[in-house]
Amino acid sequence: MVSNGATGHEFQLGRCLRSVSGRALTALRLATRRIADVPRQRRIAYLALAGMLILTFAVGAVIGMIILAPLQGALFFGGLILLNTILAVLTASNLQLSLGHAQKAALTHPTMAEAVARLADRAKVPCPSVWVRNDDEINAFTCGRNPRHAAVVVHSGALRVWDSDELEAVLAHEIAHIKNRDVLANTIAVSLYEGIAWSGRTCLNGIAGAVRAYDHLGKKSEGAVRLIGKLGKLFGLAIFYVFYAVLFLIIEPLALLLALATSRQQEYLADDSAAKLLGSGRPLARALKAADRHKSTKSSLHFETGWQHLWSTHPPVAERVKRLEAFLAEKKTEIA
Repeated sequence: MVSNGATGHEFQLGRCLRSVSGRALTALRLATRRIADVPRQRRIAYLALAGMLILTFAVGAVIGMIILAPLQGALFFGGLILLNTILAVLTASNLQLSLGHAQKAALTHPTMAEAVARLADRAKVPCPSVWVRNDDEINAFTCGRNPRHAAVVVHSGALRVWDSDELEAVLAHEIAHIKNRDVLANTIAVSLYEGIAWSGRTCLNGIAGAVRAYDHLGKKSEGAVRLIGKLGKLFGLAIFYVFYAVLFLIIEPLALLLALATSRQQEYLADDSAAKLLGSGRPLARALKAADRHKSTKSSLHFETGWQHLWSTHPPVAERVKRLEAFLAEKKTEIA
């Protein structure tokens, strides 16, 4: 009787394990399919953000190791950085609009506001508020933490350069940013980078303070206490210079590269989405070329080519135009 009961329990346990493993495999297959359906540019952007998040807590852990509490350091500094990121997400839109003294486009450029409403309806996103900033820079951008709180801002200088088709293409590009929630991702990336830099520099200041304290102890004391002060100063200086090198040669450049990579991939994806929304990539390509011809040192619609593009928020204009023209060629092939 005992043997039969044990066998029955083992059989039920086996069925339960097979059921759980089957469900786990099914969930894994679904997750794999969903990941495969995500555009390559978005996958890269998400991986870069994940890398920044890992780097955030790694920096906190390194700081914690200096004070002999790596877990507490990771949680404390990581928590502060995440809190700063949340505040940045909640306040970024209002700050950008207030700093630029932007005016509502519905009052001064109603045709542009109507075009945004039409594109938003076509893209199936809430219509964002549309603003014009009095600035000669050839630029347009989107702000807001989510589609319901989004705003599209166009500089007055751009309105004098782009024709109606080019402007519509740029607006479609900004609508694509809203639909893809790129503003949220960029805000998180920039805030994490700033938080990582702040944590590292705060730690450097703390080490420098400890070095000064040991130096004072070594100068004002006698005997064994003076020796402790001198040794403490030397040990503190060694930690300071090592952490200084790691922070400014590895951590900060890596965090910045990850943040910029996130932005560049989102630009490619927004270009592609805008071309699909309009059925052609040609107007946006013309707008990019026009902005490049009238480029200024601070324009965010154009950037240098070569290795320098790794340190830019946007990809090279030539590469973006090439991809947009490839989209047009593919569309012609499909029609043929």
